[in-house]
Amino acid sequence: MAKTRRGRSRSVSKSLRKSKNLSPPKPFSIIDYLGLEDCEVDEDGRFNGLAFPPQQSALIWRLSWLSLFSGLYAFSRGHYDLCLVPLGVWITSLLFWSKPDLSWRRILDIVYVQVSLWYQIWRSTSAQYAFEFYTFTIIGMLCFLFSLTQKKSAWTSALLHAFVHILGNTGNVILYSGRV
Repeated sequence: MAKTRRGRSRSVSKSLRKSKNLSPPKPFSIIDYLGLEDCEVDEDGRFNGLAFPPQQSALIWRLSWLSLFSGLYAFSRGHYDLCLVPLGVWITSLLFWSKPDLSWRRILDIVYVQVSLWYQIWRSTSAQYAFEFYTFTIIGMLCFLFSLTQKKSAWTSALLHAFVHILGNTGNVILYSGRV
């Protein structure tokens, strides 16, 4: 039998662990590190009929205000058509994240974000900072896709979605800083 560093055999170590009800250490989680606790999910996969619990919704609602600033920045730089992208996202995000249920507000938010995202991608093809904008946009889109896979942890999903707002608006400001 193989010996451990303390001289006991592995089978003895396993039996000691079982007799003391010791479980192996839990893998590192940023959610645990930050002291955040997830809510229980209802049978329908919702949180009292909402897509997100109130704490997570409040985080994303607050980050939605970043779109106001990037929209005003686009306007100040003379990108009048492009300023409608973040300003519209700001309005639809505030509407949805104030009560994230499966209503018309969710559909409006999704449709507006999709249409405006593709319009801005098309408009930025020959922009001065197109590469930088695309880099932030693609990473933000990946964060969104990963957030959809986090059904067991509302906080993980919310933090990934928060990065969508942070990265998206950072990319917007970079795009609006140059020639579009």
